[in-house]
Amino acid sequence: MSKQICTLLVLFFWGVVSLSAQVKVTGKVTDEMNSPLPGANIMVKGTKSGVVSDFDGNYEIQVQQGDILEFSFIGFQTQSQKVIGGG
Repeated sequence: MSKQICTLLVLFFWGVVSLSAQVKVTGKVTDEMNSPLPGANIMVKGTKSGVVSDFDGNYEIQVQQGDILEFSFIGFQTQSQKVIGGG
């Protein structure tokens, strides 16, 4: 029996909340077929700060520029994405 590992695909939509380095990141977590992944974990690497995607795979999180977001979901490989800006 072979175990198939799927890649977690993440769509990012960036938005600036203030003039400081803090940004609001919103997006949708989907699989390879573009189906939403409800209950996916989105964590700021090295912290205890994180959120869970909603029923439609959507999420919103406050982060600092340069933070690394880690996206995980059971049965998928964890993916990381650096927050590089806003606007």
